[in-house]
Amino acid sequence: MQLSVEMTMQTPPIPPDEEDRLAELYRLEILYTQPEATFDRITSALASIFEVPVSTLSLIDREHQFFKAAHGLPPEIIGPRRTLRSLSICGHVVGTNDLLVVEDLALDERFADNPLIQASGLRFYAGVPVRTAAGQPVGSLCIMDTKPRHLTRREIRLLQLLADTVMAEIRLRQSSREVIALSGQLAERDKIIAQAKAPA
Repeated sequence: MQLSVEMTMQTPPIPPDEEDRLAELYRLEILYTQPEATFDRITSALASIFEVPVSTLSLIDREHQFFKAAHGLPPEIIGPRRTLRSLSICGHVVGTNDLLVVEDLALDERFADNPLIQASGLRFYAGVPVRTAAGQPVGSLCIMDTKPRHLTRREIRLLQLLADTVMAEIRLRQSSREVIALSGQLAERDKIIAQAKAPA
């Protein structure tokens, strides 16, 4: 006799310091921005390195998962570039601020009846937090496959290293914006000084 096991999808946990985490995320000024080649290259390389059809760089805000970069996502997802946080596996990575590896999504009660997983046919997930300098997880770098698989410790270390590289790129992007803003302020100051010194 075959036993039937009822599974109920679990929504991602909310960190106890969620407001601090969101403040860190908003401070980066990267949420809901346009695609950027730097991050697109990272997700493309990630899919190639791990030989998986799907990889994403997700940022998690209060209600949504936003795909800053993605490789291999179906058009219905990559079109709007966001999904509900409540349906997001990456939300679990952010909620626990820890690595999450699910070797077979179809057998995991947290995700087996997730409508996004069922619609996409995905079976494997591995994601690591993308953390700020303060240690806050603002998103996840993940890989997904349509068949169950296993990750070695070396592969897990590589995935985390790439997530750290992503955050370094985000910080570089933020620093570049700050330099441009400061340059504009200095130029405006010099203009005011020059006007003040000009003969009447």
